[in-house]
Amino acid sequence: MPGATTSEFAQVANMQGSAIFEGPTPVMTAAEVARQGYAALKAGRPQIITGLVNRIIAMSTRFTPTAILLMIAGHINRPGSGKT
Repeated sequence: MPGATTSEFAQVANMQGSAIFEGPTPVMTAAEVARQGYAALKAGRPQIITGLVNRIIAMSTRFTPTAILLMIAGHINRPGSGKT
């Protein structure tokens, strides 16, 4: 599962400037997502989580209360939340 990916999605979804696209975590290109996904497919891996930050986030959701996850998700997806 990739995190934020450079594409026209942010503009279409009116999410330019949101922390998920403009924050401190790296944003992968669509080509890199495709390359890693194809490599995983060839290796017989049913799923992958790209990048250390994405792995940490994915693992932390198992132990974080839902109310906190919703608050964080709301913040990072809010337009303008990535601006300092």
